[in-house]
Amino acid sequence: MARKLLLHRDMRRFVTTALVLAGLVSSAAAQPGAEPVSSPDPIVAPEPAATPAPMTDNWEDVSHINGQLVKVGERNEYLIKNPKRFNISTNPIGFLVGFYGLSVAAAVNDNVAIRGNVEKFDFEFFGHTTGYELAVSAPIYLRRTFSGPFLEPGFIYQQTMDTPWDLFGDGEEMAVAHTYAGPEVLFGWHWMFDSGLNIAAAIGATRNLTTNTSSDGVTEDDGPMPTGYLRVGFAF
Repeated sequence: MARKLLLHRDMRRFVTTALVLAGLVSSAAAQPGAEPVSSPDPIVAPEPAATPAPMTDNWEDVSHINGQLVKVGERNEYLIKNPKRFNISTNPIGFLVGFYGLSVAAAVNDNVAIRGNVEKFDFEFFGHTTGYELAVSAPIYLRRTFSGPFLEPGFIYQQTMDTPWDLFGDGEEMAVAHTYAGPEVLFGWHWMFDSGLNIAAAIGATRNLTTNTSSDGVTEDDGPMPTGYLRVGFAF
């Protein structure tokens, strides 16, 4: 009887244990599934830096201003202050026809220069002319010294000896001296390049203030006369 009772107790324990386990399993199955724990935002790897373009030329050999590319010969167009303070020029065409001149200019400030010019004459044009010319002027540049448009007031002194052609072969053509002195005003344009080479061209008028007397005793009163020049120079 005791053994039977013990068996019933063991059976009851087994059944109870089985029922508890079954309940736990069913309860776990009935609960909604737990959401998965979200992982932190993934670390985004930085994009690789762009590969710089290969260098084909030395930076010192490239025309630029503060790293900004500028066409060769045109850096001068973007500078406020002209690093060139002096300019020496001449008329190359004049050497072919008998005008031998030299012009020297110095910048006074960013818009005004002082120019002196000396010229020798020895040419043939309806006769033979020899002499010299001295001139001083003050070009006023509207943009910047030695660059762009300019207005040039000045004073000119010229001494020449003119011998007309002996058209009739009688040898009576006599040399006549002429003195020319007076103011001049010209308007022109100056092209300056980065190398210092430059070209200036101007046209205007001048008037003789001196009195000349012709060979027959008639006083010559010269009115305004056209004048101008073309010069090629080097600035430094």
